[in-house]
Amino acid sequence: MYSWSITILLVGCGLASAEQRVCSSFCSSLGMLESNPGKSCDDVYQINKESRGVSGLYWVQTSTGVHQVYCDMELECGGQKGGWMRVASFDTNNGDDCPTGWTKITAPGTTFDVCRSPNDNPGCYPVTFTTNGTSYNKICGQVRGYQKGSPDAFEPSAFGSQDTIDSSYADGILISAGTPRKHVWAYVVGDSDNTHSIRYNCPCSTTPGGLPPWFVMDHYYCGSGNINPGGGNGGFHYVQNQLWDTEGCVATSNCCSQLGPPWFYREFVEHLTDEDIEARMCNDMHFGDEGTLVEVMQLFVK
Repeated sequence: MYSWSITILLVGCGLASAEQRVCSSFCSSLGMLESNPGKSCDDVYQINKESRGVSGLYWVQTSTGVHQVYCDMELECGGQKGGWMRVASFDTNNGDDCPTGWTKITAPGTTFDVCRSPNDNPGCYPVTFTTNGTSYNKICGQVRGYQKGSPDAFEPSAFGSQDTIDSSYADGILISAGTPRKHVWAYVVGDSDNTHSIRYNCPCSTTPGGLPPWFVMDHYYCGSGNINPGGGNGGFHYVQNQLWDTEGCVATSNCCSQLGPPWFYREFVEHLTDEDIEARMCNDMHFGDEGTLVEVMQLFVK
């Protein structure tokens, strides 16, 4: 009995050691080969320790097949470090094109490029970023841009109700996920940060404008590039004061007290999805009156 127990113990140790060697080889290549994909960027980050701090292309197995995706293994957002899959990234100042559905122009009076709506009509202009079927419940990202003219923040839409997520419920960039849409974050543009007479301002401005609809809650940033003591000029591009960066506010405004901009973090504890992400560029008036100019956008999921 005693000898039999020793034998089993030794055999068990041998098997454990062999499995450990196999796992070490397998795990160290997880995501590195098409034949050994991870379930997600986070899966690769957690299992393949050699991936940590090494951002780049990795292989993942999702609901739609095996895909090579860009994994950011260094980004820390919402206290979550590494393992973020990039679904959108462009910087027009670095020569990147705008996503299909938006138009690239040189901002008037400058030498740098931005994205704008594809035509001058009021409305919402969507772009879709694929997640390649990757399951996620955390979204992180940033948007940087500028004000054009006199946008209206959360003022009721001029061409329809704004009490549903499918409406133009704000002027700016409205980010959602899935079908039906689930609100993720809104980058909202108000008319002025420094006027006492216009109602189309951000809720945080010197004269507060309207509050967001119920489904937005506090998942938004709002800013204005116009710090003149008056409403925005429809023909003016406020490219000297970047939006959503907690800088350039007047002393009587609270818009620069927002925590986090330009980065946002959203976690859906109760919801796991693999659906694509949509960003809508919305303006409820003609572009001759108002618009949003986007310079940088990055979106990641985990």
